[in-house]
Amino acid sequence: MVNTKNLELISRYQLGVVAIAGTLCMIFVSEIAFSTILGGALIAANFGLLKWLMKRAMSGQKSALLYALLLGTKLIVVLGVIGLLMHYSLIHPIGFALGLSTLFVAMLLTAIHTALQPGSPNNHQA
Repeated sequence: MVNTKNLELISRYQLGVVAIAGTLCMIFVSEIAFSTILGGALIAANFGLLKWLMKRAMSGQKSALLYALLLGTKLIVVLGVIGLLMHYSLIHPIGFALGLSTLFVAMLLTAIHTALQPGSPNNHQA
């Protein structure tokens, strides 16, 4: 179930995974470390902005339509930034993809975290 607590957990886990992945890349594969950290930072900023815009868009206010339009604009801007970074070869594609994938790892860790919490609907005894 998606709630504010889970979204905050995803954000925290994602930053931790970026830190770990970036550190490991610096130690073992230094040529992709910058791209990994940049990809993780971009997806963290994107996710944070997504959370903020979704709260505003679903608030029921008059300006909710504006925030819904900003969601689409945000997507186009993020895709444009990624396209420009790739086009001008400013990043290593594998490292950048690794950084972007940290959000999905964070979602998996949050799902495990939530499932293992006492009193969780998914954690019932036979």
